[in-house]
Amino acid sequence: RKLGAVNNTLRITIFARCLAHHAMELVSLGATACSLALFAGSLQVNKHRWVKDRSLPEALARTQDDNEKLPVVVAQIRRVEFAPGFRGERLKMRVKYGARGQSLKCDSAAFSPELQAWPRDSRLMRSQQDPLACAELGSTFWFLAVSDVEPVIRFTVRKAGLTEHSVAKASIPLIHLKGQGVAELPLYGLSGQRIGKVFVTCEVLRVQQRALVDGLTRNGADRHLAAYLISGTTPIVEGSLIDENTDGSDNTPSTM
Repeated sequence: RKLGAVNNTLRITIFARCLAHHAMELVSLGATACSLALFAGSLQVNKHRWVKDRSLPEALARTQDDNEKLPVVVAQIRRVEFAPGFRGERLKMRVKYGARGQSLKCDSAAFSPELQAWPRDSRLMRSQQDPLACAELGSTFWFLAVSDVEPVIRFTVRKAGLTEHSVAKASIPLIHLKGQGVAELPLYGLSGQRIGKVFVTCEVLRVQQRALVDGLTRNGADRHLAAYLISGTTPIVEGSLIDENTDGSDNTPSTM
């Protein structure tokens, strides 16, 4: 009996120690999860602050002198063309100014491409190729041009809805767009296949604050965290072109 009692006591002691060990592991895991959550929250706050410091809406709010000229990046999506299978899909265009990891972004309004209508006298063209799913956007994105953001514009096609996800991408350095007028960029899907193209114009301008505010207001610009968006219209704002290879003193007049 005494030996049985001793064995029971040992079992209880070992069981209690196991419970204590697992409890300590759970406490440790909980502390780690809490630390990770705090770290992720800190990164999000720092990212938000980084964007606000380079945001065009914030820059306009900070600037007191109406005659001060601000450097801006103006990117306009004129038209998008997709394979016929994209007909009727609810899509958005996301424009990012800057490289991956350090960029300013702005989303367009949702749109649905439709099959283009062939002219009546284009029977040969209709017989040789499938019609494209197209959309005329005319969406213009206004970003503050800043020195520590890489001068590249990236375009992402996203399926709109409760679970948005990217379906195609394109990008081009600003220097390659100088003097080109409308540039035609191929859109590549996530697996690398070409699924369409986007027609864009991009310029870097120096614009007087008063003229910029008036132009954005007149054209009904939507304010986003990092940029302004003008949907379906071409804004008229006079400014001076900035040469990316110089100090920005070029005074060539330009109108967007």
